[in-house]
Amino acid sequence: MEQEEIYKIRSAKGCISAAWKWCCDQLGNLFRRTWLPITLLSVFVAMCRVLCYQQSRQISCDLWLTIGIIISGICVFAALTWAVSRLYQLLNSPAGKKNLLRCGWAILCACVLFVIIGFAVYGITLLTGCQWWVVALSSTLLLLLTLPLHYYHVRYISEEPTKPSSIITRYFNGLPKGLCRGYHYLGKLLTTNILTLLMLLTITALMAIPVVTMGIAEKESLSGVTMGDPNGMPGSFIWLLAVVTFLFTWLVYFLWQFLTVVNYYQYGSIEEHHREKQNSLQATSE
Repeated sequence: MEQEEIYKIRSAKGCISAAWKWCCDQLGNLFRRTWLPITLLSVFVAMCRVLCYQQSRQISCDLWLTIGIIISGICVFAALTWAVSRLYQLLNSPAGKKNLLRCGWAILCACVLFVIIGFAVYGITLLTGCQWWVVALSSTLLLLLTLPLHYYHVRYISEEPTKPSSIITRYFNGLPKGLCRGYHYLGKLLTTNILTLLMLLTITALMAIPVVTMGIAEKESLSGVTMGDPNGMPGSFIWLLAVVTFLFTWLVYFLWQFLTVVNYYQYGSIEEHHREKQNSLQATSE
């Protein structure tokens, strides 16, 4: 991707349109670059899902199943890091080992943040008496407030360091300035991401119908087993669960790469707008 194409002031609609055009033009390259890590990611997610299903059937916690779930989770993280780094390499950001390490650190920080948000939402749920609308509203607000951090992660992964430094040191050195700029352009971040999320969530909801259906069947069967009824699930259910989870994960992740492309164009738009603003202030002072 040409730098002149990235660093251009665009509206929210302009960022989405540019990302859509890029995805259509680069669909073949996108598939060739990312199909292997996405496939591995989907395999490990399906494996983790099956192990969780098996664990739910146990009367007591099975140590080997727990170890398998942990190992599968680590493999999911590694495959996700590889998939994200391959996409950023295609978007003309620094390639190689540094790109992979930056992606891994950014994903790890995002996971920690989501865990903190999860505990915060759980606390709000307990304090408000588990009212669903309070939980939904608080979750949405907390997630939207993380958009500046997401913007900083795009910037952190995309830009070459100006001087030699470790991955972690560079992350924390640039974090205050990145968050300040992200919150300064919070309105733009909100508009662009909400429009993109509405589109992606609509498509994802349609693709999730088989997964939700199997989840309901699994929950009802587990409730019956807990009450002493025989397990009514067919023996082939576990294989069907693995296949459906694999296909859903593959399609959803490939689709949701569009959000990263949108935010990459948005990052370029914010950087160009900030640069022009600084040049204007400098010219005025002179």
